[in-house]
Amino acid sequence: MPVAASKGRAAALALPAPAGLLLLALLLGLVLRLPMFSAGARSDDYVHHAMLQGRFAIERAPWDLYWFGGASETEQAALRNTGYLPWWSHPEHRVAMLRPLPSLLLALDDALFGVEGVGRHVHSTLWWALLLVAAAALLYRVLPPRLAALALVFYAIDEVHGFPLAWVANRSTLVATALATAALWAHVRRRQTGAPSGGALASVLLALALTAGEYALCALPYFFAFELCRRDESRTTRLRALAPMLLLTSTYAIVRSALGYGTHASGLYMSPLGQPLDFLQSALPRMGAIMADLTLGVPAAWYNGGSPLRTLVLSLELFDVETWQRLPSWRSSHAAIGLLGAALLVSAYFKLLPKSASAARTPEAREPARADALRWLVLGAVGSLPIAAGPLPSSRLLCAAGLGMAALYAFLLLQALDALRAPAATAATRRRWLILAIALVGVHGCGAALRSHGYAAMVAEGANAERKLALDWPLPASREQCAKTDTALVSASDFATAAHLPLIRAAHGACVPRSYQRLSGAPLPHYLLGVDDHSLEVQVIGSDLSAGFAGSLYRPASARFRVGERFELPSMAVEITAVRDGQPTRFRVRFEKRLDDPALQLLQAGREGLLPIAPPAPGERVLVPRATPAWEMRPYRASAPDATTAPP
Repeated sequence: MPVAASKGRAAALALPAPAGLLLLALLLGLVLRLPMFSAGARSDDYVHHAMLQGRFAIERAPWDLYWFGGASETEQAALRNTGYLPWWSHPEHRVAMLRPLPSLLLALDDALFGVEGVGRHVHSTLWWALLLVAAAALLYRVLPPRLAALALVFYAIDEVHGFPLAWVANRSTLVATALATAALWAHVRRRQTGAPSGGALASVLLALALTAGEYALCALPYFFAFELCRRDESRTTRLRALAPMLLLTSTYAIVRSALGYGTHASGLYMSPLGQPLDFLQSALPRMGAIMADLTLGVPAAWYNGGSPLRTLVLSLELFDVETWQRLPSWRSSHAAIGLLGAALLVSAYFKLLPKSASAARTPEAREPARADALRWLVLGAVGSLPIAAGPLPSSRLLCAAGLGMAALYAFLLLQALDALRAPAATAATRRRWLILAIALVGVHGCGAALRSHGYAAMVAEGANAERKLALDWPLPASREQCAKTDTALVSASDFATAAHLPLIRAAHGACVPRSYQRLSGAPLPHYLLGVDDHSLEVQVIGSDLSAGFAGSLYRPASARFRVGERFELPSMAVEITAVRDGQPTRFRVRFEKRLDDPALQLLQAGREGLLPIAPPAPGERVLVPRATPAWEMRPYRASAPDATTAPP
């Protein structure tokens, strides 16, 4: 190749300085997520506000805002009686995260900005910026500049940051990952330069990351992968380098367990220590769901909520109840897609990554440390997946894994561009690399950018819709009558409607009912059959009940139901009358009040908002359609955020 042509190509590929690229990545990520600044509060944000204001059913300290379940039988009863925990929740249910640093940051936000202030989102953005700074420092240390720059852009636009940025309650993900990534940078820098102070800095940063929560553990596989790929040192030396990290994480695990933190008796949040059998049964399909998200861009959140296509077909009522009950669940299909993504990842790892420094295409990647960096970054990303398989699958669990995968996608895209420009490449070779380049840009470039913007817009629209839905709730105007009202929601398709509407009303000074109970945990259509003046029978219409009752947030899949079981609450009693695969398909609900008592409300979330349901007369049957999520309801879908809205 002529020298002039070579210089021209080098100039075309010239990049700004690292600081300029970091600023570009920050601006690009912020522009994609601008809707988040109008999000206000949503869901658990109101739980934290209620805890800080002393309005929650149980007391919580300002540093302990992530202990959501009851710490005792008395607390469990208080949460069930008000409806925060539903009737099917397991008696030993516990979801308690040790996150003192994010809790205190939320308490600071609440004191400075209130529950809806935009300053809360600015605060979250600062932690996200710190995460990108730490990621840039690490990538530029271990990768060639061109590769590090593109990897940083891929990471900045990745949808894994969407919920943690837009949802203040999930800021703990950003705090933990930012500090853990900074700890990884300090560890790598010390091991490469021998700086004596680097070990102490890495340990301090990792200790701070662990105070931000269990998300920090997702970064630990990177430490192990880095040492595994350092073949120029003895095994003893590498283990000694990992000793401080092992000591810190062991201490964290011991303290966390001794203080009673962790998850227990839950079907969505599982721990290998608290629920080993349930965790092993669910880990592989959950890993499939998050692998599908990580590699092919199929949202992990669909694992629990189902794909939009299946939801659309169900809403059209094209099949009868028996047909739906025979269909396989979406989760098996989701796991299969993840298996395909894993196969593609393995193929890329063994066939396309440089096996040695001499195999790297670009001269700048022929340094042994930089050639190995791609491998340990990918190994670290994959190693974090089993840790992320405990909670409900979501893209927010992939903040740590996304960093290593961004480096892989950047490398593959640069390889494809170099191959397409190679004069000796055959037409078949060019086609293969072109397909790969289009797929990478489509899924992890343009697709990720669209999903990131969509997440921010969805959270903003959802937060606004949840707030207005709660404030438009057709409760009695008199606070005295409102406080005596028992309400029963047939089912819900979003968590805020299911559990948080009373807390939203309280945050805005509106009256709250005596209780807010859910009749069913299945986000499906239901039949209500009248039994007598106080009772009705509920029948679930659908095939997949795996996330409704046993296997839901409140109950492990192994805690199945039996015909004849009864559950007593102050406002109602439930008796199981039919089960399938351990899940209740029919159950009788007897209310304390008569069904025609004005102080008893039957509700369903419909297209027009919270809709009162006329109770069926004895022998009568009423069809209740599938619950509509708050952000899909007509009155709230396009409404502008208004944090000052309050009821009369």
